[in-house]
Amino acid sequence: MAPTAIVTGVSRGIGKAIADRLLEDGYAVVGCARRPGEAAAALAHAGDRAVGVEADVSKAEDAKRLADTALERFGSLEVLVNNAGVYEEVDFLELTGEQWERLMSINVTGAFLCAQAAARAMIQSESEGRIVNIASSTGLLAEPDCAHYNASKAAVISLTRSMASDLAKHGIVTTCVAPGWIDTGIDPALENFSDEELSRLNPLGMAGRPEDVAHAVASLCDPRAGFANGSVLSVDGGQTAVSPVPGG
Repeated sequence: MAPTAIVTGVSRGIGKAIADRLLEDGYAVVGCARRPGEAAAALAHAGDRAVGVEADVSKAEDAKRLADTALERFGSLEVLVNNAGVYEEVDFLELTGEQWERLMSINVTGAFLCAQAAARAMIQSESEGRIVNIASSTGLLAEPDCAHYNASKAAVISLTRSMASDLAKHGIVTTCVAPGWIDTGIDPALENFSDEELSRLNPLGMAGRPEDVAHAVASLCDPRAGFANGSVLSVDGGQTAVSPVPGG
């Protein structure tokens, strides 16, 4: 029987690349998106090896439905990739409580709810589970005008370490991937960067691809990567490894 993975936020970009990579690696995939039909469309090419679910990860009942779908459709759950998230830029003094709560509910509460539901399903199916949370380089280095987003991704990193401590006794390994600038084709800021600005993104002088993040996730899902429990893997071209470039 093929192992099963849940990937949240599969409609495009990094989430779709992760789902496609896990399918290539032999997983059955349960993917979700908030808008009707988007997850099913993104996974249609996989036939009966994948199922798309309309779900809002910030709702406990939807998170549980994802885990239940994995067990009912494929009989087990080995992997959860918490990828779903939202991003926006707002000056700190203009940031409203409503904007703060909305972003936190998806980026942090959603990761918690999906992880809790998935962990229970992994224990039920007696799986050696893997949970990979997708954070961001902004959880390590703050980006201007993104206080709520930065805080949410720092929270995801801290949540990862807490989960690594609490879930290890159940045979569940929790890790985190922190992408830097990734060219998903839908980021207007990145699309408008000049060649000079691109050269200053990181020591490699370029944006990454969704597939770069997917490769990192796949490596952490490997059963042989169990001793990486609690680790945070930066996939950012060296962005968080160096000091800011003078004049950059």
